[in-house]
Amino acid sequence: MKKSMSAVDWAFLQTESPSRLAHVAGLLLFKLPKGYRKNFFREFMQGLDDWALATPPFNLKLDASRLKLPGWVEDEKFDIDYHVRLAALPKPGSLGQLMALVARIHSQQLDRSRPLWQCYLIEGLKDRHVAMYFKFHHAMADGMAGLEYLLGPLSTSARKIARHAIWQPTPDKGATVAASTGLLGRLGKTSASMLAQVRTLPELSAAIAGAGLDALNVREHDSPAPFTAPKTPMNRTITAQRRLAVQKLSLSRIKAIGKATHVTVNEVVLGLCSSALKRYLEEKEQLPGESLAAWVPVSLRDEAEKGGGNKVAVAICSLATNIDDPQERLKKIRRSARASIGQIRGQSRQTTGNVTLLLGGLMLLTQELGLAGRVAQPANVVVSNVRGSSRPLYLNGARLVGQFPVSMLSDGQALNITVTSHDDSLDFGLLSCPDAVPEVNLIASYLGDAADELEAAIKKADKAATQAKTRKKPTPTAGANNLNGVVTALEGVPAEALGKVVAGEQLSKKATAELRRSLERLDAATEAVRDKDSTDGAPKREGLDGPDPALLKAQAPIWNVLMDRYFRLEIDGWEHIPDDPSLVIGVHSGGPLTMDAWTVALAWWRHFGEANILHGTAHDVLMNSPGLGRYFRRLGVISPSKENIAAAFAKGDSVILWPGGEVDAFRSWTKRDKVVLGGRRGFIRLAMREGVPIIPVATVGGHDTLFVLSEGRGIARALGLKKRLRSEVAPITFSIPFGVSLHLTPFQHIPLPAKIRTSFLAPIELDNDPERLNDQKYVDKKYAEIENALQEGMNKLAKRRKFPVLG
Repeated sequence: MKKSMSAVDWAFLQTESPSRLAHVAGLLLFKLPKGYRKNFFREFMQGLDDWALATPPFNLKLDASRLKLPGWVEDEKFDIDYHVRLAALPKPGSLGQLMALVARIHSQQLDRSRPLWQCYLIEGLKDRHVAMYFKFHHAMADGMAGLEYLLGPLSTSARKIARHAIWQPTPDKGATVAASTGLLGRLGKTSASMLAQVRTLPELSAAIAGAGLDALNVREHDSPAPFTAPKTPMNRTITAQRRLAVQKLSLSRIKAIGKATHVTVNEVVLGLCSSALKRYLEEKEQLPGESLAAWVPVSLRDEAEKGGGNKVAVAICSLATNIDDPQERLKKIRRSARASIGQIRGQSRQTTGNVTLLLGGLMLLTQELGLAGRVAQPANVVVSNVRGSSRPLYLNGARLVGQFPVSMLSDGQALNITVTSHDDSLDFGLLSCPDAVPEVNLIASYLGDAADELEAAIKKADKAATQAKTRKKPTPTAGANNLNGVVTALEGVPAEALGKVVAGEQLSKKATAELRRSLERLDAATEAVRDKDSTDGAPKREGLDGPDPALLKAQAPIWNVLMDRYFRLEIDGWEHIPDDPSLVIGVHSGGPLTMDAWTVALAWWRHFGEANILHGTAHDVLMNSPGLGRYFRRLGVISPSKENIAAAFAKGDSVILWPGGEVDAFRSWTKRDKVVLGGRRGFIRLAMREGVPIIPVATVGGHDTLFVLSEGRGIARALGLKKRLRSEVAPITFSIPFGVSLHLTPFQHIPLPAKIRTSFLAPIELDNDPERLNDQKYVDKKYAEIENALQEGMNKLAKRRKFPVLG
């Protein structure tokens, strides 16, 4: 078997030297079940179908032929005894001793005449622990692929016995291998590759020019430019020696910090690393006045993309170490990370790969010329976050309790911090060259202190906000007319009759009726003042207080199953969502139960939580439906009036709107992939008046949940539905369980299990000049731009569809 090698894979081989080792590893720590007395690894190896067998890529070695391009070829003399080894610590081995052993093994270069990996099974640890250290060359796989390999034999069941080892991954059933043979085939492949490169030249040039402008501070930018990082002890030429330290933090704790500060888990990780490095360098009196920068790997893999090789780009993010306040520091990190990573997401994969190769090539050049410790580096430190399993994992009954990444270093980058998640744990692996960073264990311990510091700052801010709210005295908002009404009503109460009632005396019928009327007038006047006070002079708008977090949390298990299993939702483009309010414009489908609209709104909540609220909108018929309307309002859904939407923006929330309304949701099934906005342009002027951008969201699949046979416009006119229900259609549908029917009520069908694909598209900015509101040509131009963007997005999504309904 022969396999080609990408340029990025080849670059990892070229950067390697006896001191710049280019392999990465994972250290898995397991706890044996209580009462276990057997030899765990012997049982593990004996339970494998064939422990001496290795499957691709672990049976492949470098192609030694000088006449061929770099690649991989099967090792016909594969020897499992070289690759899988048993190691033991003197009992009872401590975690510190384990780290020292792993660091020593990690300092040894892999033999290039063999497949580039090794596995150590480590015994002798205290407290019923065993460990597995697995290292492989970075040319074989990136971090995400490596973690998939590493966790391959593990199971979510403690009873399951592993039949395959890490070095025996099963091939992806959907994967296909395309080979170009012969001169014409190779020429065709080369020509296609060159054409793709030529097409990306304008985008690549723009990216390089932008980086240059940032480096020269010609334009405002939130992210550091490459090769402008300040000099620190971490940025020097390294030796082959390595030192390893680890740290464990609760994932739910980190998520709580993120929720309170409106940042992602990855941004909290950057914040913790920033605080730890700031403290470490301050204690050494070596903290530069300029902010440190982090080199942050960004995966370019699709969710369904499997296999080895490197599909990764790099973002350079500010760590804001020149800011003392931890919360303000985190805000700066958030802006920088989103700007830098958003730029990568906005580029084509080809351009991103070229930029990555360019940065890597420049870095390699400084290393080969011996300039790594003399010139500014792309960044000061590597901070990488690789997501793992969210559920507990086991290997033959032993629970995974530690999943520590061990990465690679290079000249100028003497510290690497990589974190992976599993179950409710974030496991940090800090690798350093001890000649540059001798006390890496201190930085690891400071990560925990940094989490404490952020939590304390959050509590302090919350306490200050509560005290300020308590001190704030409510100001009366009732107008003079309302107060005068109360006074007038009081004066109208007959005092003599009221006194007789208090004394228990009997009143005549006429006096009783007069007293009752006067008291009712007083109640009405008092209620008017109370209503005025409670609304602070503004009419109450239901739905704007939502969504109700308790309701969403309670229903999350149901909606997650529907979204992930029933509709198999694929959604991307989150990088296009700004922090500030925006008007999201989309196409929705599937009749009154527009499942693609539901999945967008719920996926938004699942992604952002309360950090970025999105209000859905629904037709008045649905909002006024008994029960259903109240449920919608608890989810934060609002009627699509200008007043409601403006109020949402004033709160700092975003709104999603489907201008096509019922003509969109009930369009014929033959138009399922066609954009229908109904010619309605009011949303453009609304966005202009409110000064918010428009985010188009393309989606397909929702119209496969219900078959619309006819839109029934003639029936709608005959029944006068536009006047009665504000509807231009009276659709005839085929649905389960009602078959062919006139579809006028919400619960008249069960949505079919169609696959829904959704993508947030690039924002469309609008001119906020008030004079533009009356410029019909400008509004028409923007309408066409939005319609075209949506149609292009839907076309791309529709191309992924393999089968009707099933997707």
